[in-house]
Amino acid sequence: MTGLDILHLALALVTILVVAAPLLLGREVDYSLEPPKTDEDASELAARRAAALEAIRDLDFEHAAGKISDADHAAARARHVQEAAGALRAIEESQAKEWAAWESRIQARRAELRTKSEKR
Repeated sequence: MTGLDILHLALALVTILVVAAPLLLGREVDYSLEPPKTDEDASELAARRAAALEAIRDLDFEHAAGKISDADHAAARARHVQEAAGALRAIEESQAKEWAAWESRIQARRAELRTKSEKR
């Protein structure tokens, strides 16, 4: 056996030990995290935003075709722009809350795992 063969054998044994150690030591790690609940369903917010944007497109088309007066177009467009902006703001707030909830759960889980590993 050459030195290279011994090195390969040693690396194989170390790899086997590292992979098998959790099984041999009986450590059970639960990595599951349930997704946090959000205030308003993201798909509902996205649908509200999409509907407002579609209404803006329709208004612009009808205004270009001469079916809607300038004053009516401006008023309706402003209303739909506000609706789309509100939905987008709500989506961003919901995502920020969701990210913060995930971050706090991850930090809590890390602390829990750190405590468990320090006890052993």
